[in-house]
Amino acid sequence: MIKRETYINKEKIKSIKYNIGLYGAGTQSTGMILMALTEKKECGLDYAIFSDVGAEPDHVLEYKEYFAEYVFNEFGFKIYTVQYKNLDHEIREYLKGNRKRVSQIPLFTETGMLKRQCTQDYKIAVADKFIKKEHGIKRKNSEQSNSIALHMGISIDEIQRLKYSTQWWKVLLYPLIEKGMRRNDTIQLVKKHGLKEPPRSACYFCPFHSNYYWKYLYDNYPMEYEKAIEFDELIRNYPNMNQKCYLHKSRKPLKNVDYTQSDFMDLIDECHGYCGM
Repeated sequence: MIKRETYINKEKIKSIKYNIGLYGAGTQSTGMILMALTEKKECGLDYAIFSDVGAEPDHVLEYKEYFAEYVFNEFGFKIYTVQYKNLDHEIREYLKGNRKRVSQIPLFTETGMLKRQCTQDYKIAVADKFIKKEHGIKRKNSEQSNSIALHMGISIDEIQRLKYSTQWWKVLLYPLIEKGMRRNDTIQLVKKHGLKEPPRSACYFCPFHSNYYWKYLYDNYPMEYEKAIEFDELIRNYPNMNQKCYLHKSRKPLKNVDYTQSDFMDLIDECHGYCGM
């Protein structure tokens, strides 16, 4: 058990007026919302937001709809879906030469990794825009300072992903970490309520996937895996790059990767907590 006061200033905690869950349709964020709805005294939420990138696998979107319907019918709780644009479509149009720029995804190159912009543009910014409009947050003022708490679905076994807000109007909270809950604990919580186990959630082409996740996709969702292979071939000669680009950390074509030496992390270095929850 970790007290909230150990990572958030007490004055900031007192300033919170609205609690909002960031939902990724994955295991941890699903468990986090269920915990909030069944332990309202400690973990209550006003609503949740799902930022649709336009590149989530179909089974993730299907689970999002399934869970959103359940929590609304059982608790009157709303999960709002927000979207900036369709990242998958935008990248494909960029590769065809039909767009001058696109939000960068962190592709592996022969010597490093490209900077990531997609999470900021398609996850964080779109959620922030919705929240600020919903609560009338415009110019900096003392009344709304730290008034919004965003609850992040990050468990204790991923504590290295804990971040702090740099925005004057919001703070980031980690109820699963506070409860000392691991990823498997959230799965068991969901099953306890008679719900289907949540999928692993992330864009189907995310370069932060570990071998474990790629194999999971290969074994369970072959059509999505084939789609990822096709996407990987498309980005090999990425525009304005003098190096070949890859989705896999080995810098090999995805279709040639051997998963017998599999690691066990969901995402190899996914930060912020807006993705893959």
